[in-house]
Amino acid sequence: MYLDAKQIDSSDPTLVGKTPENTPHVTASLFAEYRVPVLAGLSVNGGIYYVGPRQVNNANQAQIGGYTLLSAGARYSTRVYGKRVSVQANLENAANRRYWSAAGSNQLGVGLGRTLELSSTLEF
Repeated sequence: MYLDAKQIDSSDPTLVGKTPENTPHVTASLFAEYRVPVLAGLSVNGGIYYVGPRQVNNANQAQIGGYTLLSAGARYSTRVYGKRVSVQANLENAANRRYWSAAGSNQLGVGLGRTLELSSTLEF
């Protein structure tokens, strides 16, 4: 996504025309999933997220850098007693990159480090 956001109205006229805080001009993501043919029910996936640089406040006094995160995962689906069961594992920020996840109100948010997420579903 390309976004050219500008403040068009404000009680502070010095902010008009500036980029709103924590608003990147560019974000992008790409994901893919592959169903492993030798093992029915198994699929692996991977993805990449990109968030461009962002202003730390509405006055555009400073900027935090953009970041790129990688994710990877696997899912196995089968049937147990006639009910569909799925188990999934996702590794977010697989490269364990340090980054600022958000900026605003004169604060910075620290992005999560490498995170393993496990989930399962049972349809009944």
